[in-house]
Amino acid sequence: MAPLTLALLLSLDWWVPTPQEAQELQSALDQYWEQGEVEVQVGAPAQDRPGIQVLDGQLVWTEQERTVQQPCPTSPGAQVLLVKSWTQALDPADQGWVPEVELDDFLPDKPPGPTEVLLPVAAPPAEVERVVAPKIERPEQAATAQLNLSAGVGLQSALSAEPWRLSVGGARYGRRVNQALWLVGDFGGQPRFAQGTTSRLGTQLGFGLSQETSTGSAAEVWLLGGARWLFFEGSQEELLPSVGLKVIGWGPPVGQNRIGVALSGQLEGLDAQRTFYDGEQYVSEMALQSAYLEFVIGRPM
Repeated sequence: MAPLTLALLLSLDWWVPTPQEAQELQSALDQYWEQGEVEVQVGAPAQDRPGIQVLDGQLVWTEQERTVQQPCPTSPGAQVLLVKSWTQALDPADQGWVPEVELDDFLPDKPPGPTEVLLPVAAPPAEVERVVAPKIERPEQAATAQLNLSAGVGLQSALSAEPWRLSVGGARYGRRVNQALWLVGDFGGQPRFAQGTTSRLGTQLGFGLSQETSTGSAAEVWLLGGARWLFFEGSQEELLPSVGLKVIGWGPPVGQNRIGVALSGQLEGLDAQRTFYDGEQYVSEMALQSAYLEFVIGRPM
């Protein structure tokens, strides 16, 4: 493209708002545009009057046939060089085309930015070997023993007077299964059709499970089996095998002792053993089923 002729610049005015800016602009013109015919004016040009001015951050050049504008540099020297580049690139017949003007060569160097620092790359964490704590076998819980004394009352449908019960026994509490042996006696039972009292005395073997709470109370369930002699008025009559179930509930320990309540039921004797003679002519029938309620005191041995 042909550069603008000198005749286009003979009446070119550059308007600035203050005398100080006019002085700074004139110094830049003297330095960068020695042959330019540009007049620096203070104030604002009349509407549609040709000239150069700064409007809304844009450097604007207005003439009869076109208006050229670009973002205004802050430095007066850069502004002069920008306008000078326009005069060297614009063609009079061109209707407003504005070339891309790179101002980097005219503007002062930018202050240095942050320096890139290369940090050493941290080595990946070493693989941690997972150490599994050896399984510690807990020593088996030592078995404990307890002496139990109980007293209570029984219930049997064939008796007109209920027997009272006394028992003494020892219990061994193991890790899984508990064992116990009782010596059990029922006294004062009154058969309905006999003139006398009955007693039953013998042993019972038990196997059971127990569960203790954090407060020290506990519950036990026992499966019983054994045999007892039946006595009528002190005379031995029959040996009665028996099986049964007993449940004991213990309260928290009282010193070294334990106090609890037991409820049990059992089947005792065979069908052929349910009758006996009381001496002459009366026959007493003994019931198979019996139930007992007992109060128990236990003490560790």
